[in-house]
Amino acid sequence: TTMKQMFSVVSNCSAFLGLDSGPMHCCQAFNIPGVAIFNTLHPAKFLINPISSIVPIHATLGDPFPTDDLLNELEKLPVL
Repeated sequence: TTMKQMFSVVSNCSAFLGLDSGPMHCCQAFNIPGVAIFNTLHPAKFLINPISSIVPIHATLGDPFPTDDLLNELEKLPVL
């Protein structure tokens, strides 16, 4: 996939659900709302942009996956 193709696809999205990735940053650039899963060893050190359209969910290695947090944030998305 080229960058031009990715921007073309992303620009037509109404929401994003995925990992911390290139497409996530593209959605953020287009101000598309979404939820991104971050695998962090030290979530307290993770910096969050307060005006971002993407809500981070921290899945810390060795801890149970935060399913309830993910589902709660998905329910808040205006498009779902």
